[in-house]
Amino acid sequence: MLNLYSLFFRRLNRLLWVLCLSATALPVLATSCNTSPVFAFSRALYLEQYDTALELLAGIRRERSPEMALFLQQVLIFKQAYETGKPAQQQLALNEIDTVITSLSGINRGENQLDLANIMIHTARLQLAVGNVLRAARLAKQGKQLLDESLEQNSHNADALLANGLYHYYTGSENEALGWIMRWWSVQGDKVRGREMIENSVERSADHAFEAARSLLSDVAWNRLDTCRYLPLFDALAPLQTRSIMALQEQVALLLFCGQAERSLGKIIAHEELSERTASGISSNQIDWIFEARLHALAALGDVEQLNEVLLSIRPAENLTRYRQAQFALAKGLDTRGAHENAESLYDDVASSSIGLRYRVLAQAYLQQPYQTPRPFKQKPGDRLQFACGDGKGG
Repeated sequence: MLNLYSLFFRRLNRLLWVLCLSATALPVLATSCNTSPVFAFSRALYLEQYDTALELLAGIRRERSPEMALFLQQVLIFKQAYETGKPAQQQLALNEIDTVITSLSGINRGENQLDLANIMIHTARLQLAVGNVLRAARLAKQGKQLLDESLEQNSHNADALLANGLYHYYTGSENEALGWIMRWWSVQGDKVRGREMIENSVERSADHAFEAARSLLSDVAWNRLDTCRYLPLFDALAPLQTRSIMALQEQVALLLFCGQAERSLGKIIAHEELSERTASGISSNQIDWIFEARLHALAALGDVEQLNEVLLSIRPAENLTRYRQAQFALAKGLDTRGAHENAESLYDDVASSSIGLRYRVLAQAYLQQPYQTPRPFKQKPGDRLQFACGDGKGG
């Protein structure tokens, strides 16, 4: 049975630094669409910028409460101890967090219920990390009950909507055995309901941008037919994101999918220029991805001239893979312009080459049926997920 418990709580692992460190960052910010100290703490912790996280604790103590600052301090201690293999320090941090939970439980519940709920749920994850399965289960159950109560008390509260939405989405199991265990522990989530609550919270408050939008875009958007309705949310999120290749990959993929190849190309170029100015450096894998992404965007634009220049600039003997990639992209660009006969020999070269299977299969498919530029998702303006930012407009 313990293996089944662990299976269930592995699902809760998705809540690691997401649910608590997003929902506890509420309520509202001083300036709309800026980042509060707790959101900043969450990001610093995620990026392992521990000195920055420590500096933010003083502001959290002033703006929120001593209890919240103490809790986050212990989360920081636990995370560092967990990563360096110091179980005694982990346990001391958990003991301090239990003191915070006891303290908040004795204060007026109406004022502290949401904080307490999220602290309990996040602590369940920490307890699970050290093998305290039963303690984790009890905390998760208590936290869920408090979350349910908070939403019942105010169904329009953006803070409660975000916290409940994240919880339900990440614990809404699609696995039958796992779902049975969740129901047994009374911590079952509902993915559809969770998604709706997250969307609702974003439309009500700009303060929920970073975590809510990241969850919607990373985990929800690509599983829905109306993916492009999330594009305005992504645009509004961009200034709050850390500049990373992962964020760029997600953004470029979404823009290409939604038929905005020119914007995707602009994002790629901007990322390259920023890396050059800051001398931050790009790994070889990142360079390879940027090269491919640029080709995809140029092909979708039908920019045959630039694609041909790229192809001519590559010596096959020095980098045959890139040469085949450029051939494939040029063929797609020709298809975009309706010149399929000119593209056929290029597709044939790629299909008969030793490049990766994905390229060979696609080249063979496009020989039979020409490549079509992804068409923009057709939707009414009212169908787009808006982003509440000061004046209620997206971006």
